Amino acid sequence: MSDAGKSGKKFNMIIAVTIAILMWFYVLNVESPVGNTTISNVPIEVIGADVLDSNDLVVTQLDRDNMDLTATGKRKNFLQLFAEDIVVQIDVSHLTQPGEYELTGRVSPTNFFSEYNITMTEKQGFITFVTLQNKTSKIVPLEGDFVGTTPDGYEVSEVSCFLEEVEVTGPEEFVSQITKAVVVFDDENVKNSVTRQLTIMYVNDAGEIISSELVNSSTNKVYATLLITESYTLPLTIDFIEGGGATIDNVYWSIEPKEVVLSGDNMLLKSMKEISLGEIDLATILDEERLIIQIPLPENVVNHTASTHAVVEISVDGLETKKVAVRSVIFENVPEGYSAFLTSGYVEIWVRGEKRAVEDITSTNIELVVDLSGIDVNTPQHETLAVPHMLQEKEADVILLDYSVLVNIQKK
Repeated sequence: MSDAGKSGKKFNMIIAVTIAILMWFYVLNVESPVGNTTISNVPIEVIGADVLDSNDLVVTQLDRDNMDLTATGKRKNFLQLFAEDIVVQIDVSHLTQPGEYELTGRVSPTNFFSEYNITMTEKQGFITFVTLQNKTSKIVPLEGDFVGTTPDGYEVSEVSCFLEEVEVTGPEEFVSQITKAVVVFDDENVKNSVTRQLTIMYVNDAGEIISSELVNSSTNKVYATLLITESYTLPLTIDFIEGGGATIDNVYWSIEPKEVVLSGDNMLLKSMKEISLGEIDLATILDEERLIIQIPLPENVVNHTASTHAVVEISVDGLETKKVAVRSVIFENVPEGYSAFLTSGYVEIWVRGEKRAVEDITSTNIELVVDLSGIDVNTPQHETLAVPHMLQEKEADVILLDYSVLVNIQKK
C-alpha cells in the first residue's frame, strides 16, 4: 500500500475516535443529565458573633474548619458552581451561655441552589460542635524590649512606648494568663535611635507569648522609641588608707567585675577615667575580708553591666596579728565622789605588726583610756568607748579603733 493510502487510513481512525468521544459526552450529559459532584474543603463561616459579643461571649473553638459537600443536579448546571463562592454558615446568635453546642449549618448562597435545582448534602448532616467562652477584659502594662544587636561602643539606653498600658479583651482562658503587653525591636547592628510603630504581643509570667486571634486590645499597634547611646568602659578602683601597721605593700585585693559599661552624659563620661568604690581603712582589715559594695553612678548615667554591686576581696600579708587581754585602764573625768571599773575586768584588742615585734607585746605594753565625761551617775552600768594606747614605743602598731566596753560606777 502506498504512503498516501496509509495516511488516509490513520486520518479516518482519528475521526472515528473523536466522534465516539463526542457521542459519549452527549449520552452522559443530555440523555442522562442528573449526576453528583464533590466540592471539597468548603469553609465554615460563623454568623451572629456580634450578638455573642453584646452578651460578653465569644466562639473559641469549632470541631472542624471545613466540610466536603456533595452536589446533586443536572451536570450542565455544575458548570455554574464556583467553590470559592460556597460557604457553610453556622448561626450562633441564639446562644446566651458559655458551653459546647451541636449546631447544624446551612449552605450559602441558598438562592443559587434553588435557581439551578441543585441539592447539597454532607455526610455528617452539616453538624458542627461549637465551644463558647465568657469574654473578659483587663488593663495590663505595656513595655518595650530589644532583642537585636549593637556594634561595640554602642548600647541601648532605653526602650520606651508612647502608651504605658493597654486594655486586652478576649476569652477568659487566654486573658487570665496575660500579665503584660510588649513590643520588640529586633534590629541588627543598630547605631542610631529609631521610632516606629510595632505590633503588640501578650506574655504570661514566664515570658511566654500568649498567641490567639481571639485576643485583642484597645490598640493592636503602638509607636515605640529605641534610644541608642555611645558606651564607655571604665575600671573599678578602691582607695586604701594605710593604718594598723598595714601599708599598701601588705595588701592583695581583687574587684569583680573589674570594669563597668556605662552610657548617658557623654561629656561627663569622656572626662572620667575610673569609677571609685570608695576608701577602705586597712586598720579595719585584720586578715581577710570580702566586701560587697554598691557601684556608685553619676546622675543621668546608666550601668549596662549585669551587676549593680562589686565584690572586693582583701587580704593582708606579711604582718602578724594577735589578741591581747588588756587590764590596765585609766578612767578620765570620773564624777566626783564616784569610782569606776570595767564590768568584765579586761578588754581584748588586736595588735598587728612584724612577727618579731608582735611576739614581744604583752598586756603590760598597752593601756585603755575611758572618758566618762557626762556620765549619768544615777545609772550604775554604762556602755562607753575605750581607746587603746601603747605604753612603750614598739615596732608593731596597735589598731587604733574605739572599743566598746561596759563600765560600772559606784559611790566611794
